[in-house]
This record gives sequence, C-alpha cells and structure tokens, in this order.
Amino acid sequence: MISKGWIVIALWAASIQHMNAQGSGKWLNAGQSGNTSRDLLDRVDHDVLAFHPDWVIIMVGTNDMLNSKKRVSLEDYTDNLMEITRRISSNGSTIILMSPPPVDEIYLRQRHPGDSADIAPNDRIDAVRMRMKQLAVDSGYYYFDLNKAFSDRNLPAHNSDLFIRNKYNSGLEDGVHLTSLGYRFMASALYQFIKKETAMTEDQSVLCFGDSLTKGVGDQQRAEDSLGGYPGYLREFLGQ
Repeated sequence: MISKGWIVIALWAASIQHMNAQGSGKWLNAGQSGNTSRDLLDRVDHDVLAFHPDWVIIMVGTNDMLNSKKRVSLEDYTDNLMEITRRISSNGSTIILMSPPPVDEIYLRQRHPGDSADIAPNDRIDAVRMRMKQLAVDSGYYYFDLNKAFSDRNLPAHNSDLFIRNKYNSGLEDGVHLTSLGYRFMASALYQFIKKETAMTEDQSVLCFGDSLTKGVGDQQRAEDSLGGYPGYLREFLGQ
C-alpha cells in the first residue's frame, strides 16, 4: 500500500525537452496530444527508457481507432503496443496498461464527418481494450480497466454528464477529452487500483505515457500547471 510516495510521471510537450521538478519530487507527464501507438513507439526510447522508471503506466488507443487523420489498424496497434511494452519491460520497468475511456459517439461523428468506418467508435475502443487486456495476461503486466470505470457509471451521457467535455459542462462539442472532474475521477480510480492490486512502494518512480488524455487536455482547474490532468490529481491522492 502506498502511504506517502513520490511518483515520477514524464511530461514532454513539443517545446519541452527536459525534466521539471514539482513539489518534493520530480513530477513529469509524457502525454502528447494526437499521439497514436505509432507515435509512442517512435519516442519510447527518448521519453521513457532514458529515465529507467520503476513503473510505467501506458494509455493509448483513442487516436489509433478514432482519429480519421491518424487511423492505425487494430493489428498494427497490437504490434506497436507489444513492441512498446517489450522495450519498456526489457529496460527493467513494471508496466500498468490502462484502457482508454469511452467517448460520446454523437460528437465524435460530428468531428469526423468523413469517417466511413462501419464499426461504432466505442466498439473500436472496446477492441483496443480487449487487445490490451490480453497482452497484459500473456505478458504478466498489470491491467487497469478505466473504460469500465466510466461505463459502469453510464458515462458519457450526451450533453448531461460532468466528466467528459460537452456543451452542458464546458460549452464545447468535444466528447473525447475530460473535464477537471473527469481527470480527478480517473486519478482516483487509478489510485485505488494501485493501492489494492500492485506492489508499488513509496521509494519507486512511476512514468505515465500516452496521448492528450495523459497530457490533460481540457483540465481547466490545472490549466497553468505542468501537471495538468490525472498526474496532478494522482499526486494529491498520494499526499505529495
């Protein structure tokens, strides 16, 4: 169980190429907007392996499946994720794979009107979720089903929920990125999983790797904080 630990989470924005110290420890966030599994594979050596973290939390797949300009096939996604995790595991890190949350399909179809894919957006996300879970089972990684944490609460609810950005809660027809409350919920659910299921100790470092949902796009509460999104809230839950 974690009482007071320090977590290292890696942040590499396009214009930031160095570690930033926050609070009593180094808190970084390795989320980059628009990233697919292919992008993560391209930068894993520089943005993850170079730091030799004890733990790496990976969430990727939303852009692979839903961004019509950057679509990656399910098979290529699986191959990319296998190679990303192989390199990280070989580098001595313990891995937590975290499934992407569901999206508001009404908004998604509006944002990508030319998308002719015949599979519903959340079904594509669910396919990623299943591949991620199977990889965790086959390779001995931890798996946290964030998608289920949202869907169990009937999220998203079009133009009515407070967790995924919509016209009701933010004036935006988004449907993918979270609100500050959504990121706090995400961090809380992950924190409970870490405490209950893992052997993470207070002296170990942790690096989070992903896309805009790791970076924290939409987190207005921490808009001026380099630890926007769930990393900042996770730091709070860890008492840092």
